[in-house]
Amino acid sequence: MATSKPQQRPSARQSKIQHQSMETSSISGIVPDDTPLVSSSFTNREIIAEHGMYVLVKAKRLGKWFKLKALSSQYTRDYLHQELLKKEFELGFQLEHPNIVRTYDFIRDPELGDCIVQEYIQGTRLDDWLLMASEKARRRAVDQILDAMAYFHGQGVVHRDLKPSNILVTDNGADVKIIDFGLSDADRYAILKQPAGTIGFSAPEQVDGTAAGADVRADIYSLGRILSLFRLGGVYKHVSRKAASALPEKRYANVEEIRSEIRKVRVTCGVVLLFLLFLLVLSGVVALVSYRHKVEALNENLKQYDQKVADFDQKVSQFEKKVSEFEKEKADFSGALDAFRESEARQKRLSQIQDEASLEIKDYYEGVYKIVRNAKDRNQESGMNASYMKNKGFPLDFRQKILDKYSEKYSLTIDERTALSARLTLEMETRHAKYADMLYARFGKPF
Repeated sequence: MATSKPQQRPSARQSKIQHQSMETSSISGIVPDDTPLVSSSFTNREIIAEHGMYVLVKAKRLGKWFKLKALSSQYTRDYLHQELLKKEFELGFQLEHPNIVRTYDFIRDPELGDCIVQEYIQGTRLDDWLLMASEKARRRAVDQILDAMAYFHGQGVVHRDLKPSNILVTDNGADVKIIDFGLSDADRYAILKQPAGTIGFSAPEQVDGTAAGADVRADIYSLGRILSLFRLGGVYKHVSRKAASALPEKRYANVEEIRSEIRKVRVTCGVVLLFLLFLLVLSGVVALVSYRHKVEALNENLKQYDQKVADFDQKVSQFEKKVSEFEKEKADFSGALDAFRESEARQKRLSQIQDEASLEIKDYYEGVYKIVRNAKDRNQESGMNASYMKNKGFPLDFRQKILDKYSEKYSLTIDERTALSARLTLEMETRHAKYADMLYARFGKPF
């Protein structure tokens, strides 16, 4: 977007001057001549949200609202986060689809610093919208999500953080808009490949870091989780279960396979309805010609037939109810099994972390024990260990340092940190008791 008239494409010279004045940048450092430029002169600013590493600001320019996405103040000088912001821009800038938030430019704003200029969307989060949407509207939303995913997958982009809060439904047309490509990736990028996503919606291999690279099946898994919120049943329930399989090879390979399966069911239903209609018309014609003089008998037969149909419908309804109950029990069991496996994996991981941290406690006290064994008397031991602990850290300080180190290294939850703290405390008490026993045995004085 040019600084004078948004409808005109700026010349190469104008682009260069405008980019120098705005101090914009991209990862390549080069902005093509046909890149739409948006001036950093924005007014009517209003903070939409500020959480994590980003701050989102709503701002107006030339009578139109935009969204500015910038780094929070504590991350503006961090190189890794700067590169993440640039990567999000370069991936989002190439995407132009009616169901994907539009990315316009990457600028240096005098107040916010480097930021992405995006389309401002007036809408509702998907999970809130689903509470009041009709079945027809929900089916339409699914189709739009699939169209958008097929598009950005076709562009080589994997979103990696699909979830209800990253899908908006516009207020003025109930159109889906997929937002926040902050964790997205593409094969052509060799940097910033760390595990990412949101627990509950991100694929297991994506969260635990076992995935070899960007894979559309990670987004397929997220779609399966999201589809379960639509309450559409039928083929959508089947698609949701298969897409959210724990193993990537058991999921759909791409979005087109999903759309093909949904289309197949829709076409089959249409053919069955047409065939039933044909049979009904045919039977009516035959009945009219063959039993012209037996109207009363025909009416009686029709009454009997209607009763049988009603009885059959009742049985079908009972059968469908039982199938629904079975599917619910199956889904509940599958959810409980997934939760158990996740809990078991986290417990195993925590045990390994505890063992690793305990080794550092052991090494710390081995140095203390060595001083006790080599000291000539209690005074020498006391002085040497005081110097040792001053260098390494006194026991409680050393324990806190180890606790903080592993909490940060493995991003421990509050419960995991508490468990690790208890393990380290027990380990240090045991080692310290041994230290006291060694002092008494070596120098004959109680500790």
